[in-house]
Amino acid sequence: MSTATATVTNRGQVTLPKVVREALGESKVIEFTVVGNVIVINPIQNMAGSLAQYAKKDLPDKSFKEIREEAWAEAANAETS
Repeated sequence: MSTATATVTNRGQVTLPKVVREALGESKVIEFTVVGNVIVINPIQNMAGSLAQYAKKDLPDKSFKEIREEAWAEAANAETS
């Protein structure tokens, strides 16, 4: 078991000590659990790519800008109708 200390800034920010960062590994997201006066930090595994199987396979051949402009045009037409 390792122990490390850190300071909480006025804005509630903390720099994780090196020993803690090393224990977290590659994880960039952490979860805090408060049990009484004990705070537990757990790494959350990287979710990138894990939802790819649910992504739409047939994406439009239009750019985001084109889709947005069409949506604005539809909204404008709906308001004038």
